Amino acid sequence: MVQAENAQYGFERNMYGFRWIARLIATLSLIALAASFWTPWEVSERAVAVGLIVNSAFLLMWLVVPSKTRVRQAADRYAIQLLNAAGSAVRKAT
Repeated sequence: MVQAENAQYGFERNMYGFRWIARLIATLSLIALAASFWTPWEVSERAVAVGLIVNSAFLLMWLVVPSKTRVRQAADRYAIQLLNAAGSAVRKAT
């Protein structure tokens, strides 16, 4: 359980740290997809529309999911599991 909570905490922490770069990438991708409607290239309008929808969902996810609260909650769960494991090891040793 300690390893699982540590992995989850690391994931949440890394997502929170990477959020601005991911938001920038998603925004630039949206701009590029939208601009492709007005290029002389032959592009599938349906594919671009689906790309816009999917990329909008990713941008929304990057705006909503990473937060200090989620990182703090994951850190607290990890700390609790670590303390429980340490207490269990002490009880087994005595």
